[in-house]
Amino acid sequence: MDAILECPSPADAVVRVVNYVEATSQVAETAVRAVFKEHTRDDVLFERGKIMEILQKTIDDATATFGVRVSAVEVEVSEVPDQVVRVSVDLGPARSSSRGKAQLDDEEERR
Repeated sequence: MDAILECPSPADAVVRVVNYVEATSQVAETAVRAVFKEHTRDDVLFERGKIMEILQKTIDDATATFGVRVSAVEVEVSEVPDQVVRVSVDLGPARSSSRGKAQLDDEEERR
């Protein structure tokens, strides 16, 4: 993950945390885990703009307490772990089936 940091309050960045770059990195890692738990794989892959906005706001809010502003975030997925691929493959048919059932239910309700 890449982030563009600004330090509008250098005194806070030095006094409130030992290393503001490391602290920002730890906040970012936690934010990525939280966002990825709350959103589906499809959301992460196909709604990248929305995910980046959520991450940027989450990280910026947390780092503001120690004088750092995060103005942009970019997450690049270069490699998907084998375990994630296996789970996705296993869940794929179940998701398709449940989506199809939901669509049929919606159509029946409209009638």
